[in-house]
Amino acid sequence: MSYRFNDGYLRPGDDGYVRLFKDGYASFLISDGYNVGLFTNSGTSFDGGKAILYLANRLTAPDGYTPSGGGWLYAEDGDGYWKAPTGLVQSISGTRIVRTFPSDANYVAVQADYQAKIMEFIGTIGTDRDIELPNISGYQWTVFNGTTGGFNVVFKVTGQTGVTVGNGKRCIVYCNGTDIVRVTPDT
Repeated sequence: MSYRFNDGYLRPGDDGYVRLFKDGYASFLISDGYNVGLFTNSGTSFDGGKAILYLANRLTAPDGYTPSGGGWLYAEDGDGYWKAPTGLVQSISGTRIVRTFPSDANYVAVQADYQAKIMEFIGTIGTDRDIELPNISGYQWTVFNGTTGGFNVVFKVTGQTGVTVGNGKRCIVYCNGTDIVRVTPDT
């Protein structure tokens, strides 16, 4: 005997699994208490004995749902993301963005920037410029200053000193809950 949770309704089934359906997205399938697998919308089963986790693809991040503790996973445009109670999201894989400075001015990163694991900034700047990132402890990025003009880029939390990355250089940085700090030297 199995049970299916379909948009809030409990229905019996006969395949030995618990399935969770919501808004037409692929459903969780929890098998014999030891293995986890999933079903697609068509009902095609992926091998639960191999503990495969399949996340239905979304085109945009789900709005209006923020975990009050812990967090949750979702897939957006083919990449996996973790959503924290702060509402901020970071990619699970090595998602990369390349952002051109919109003008010769400091830049406040938007979610599309800092949810990526790799951030590259290009464009022409006439002096050292700041890139302000959110103060979310534990977020880590590989950053690249690919600008022209020979100036530094400073990755920092608003009001802090941050990490200066030389022109043409890369490094790994993370947020320690106060500011952006360096993990590796410029390379």
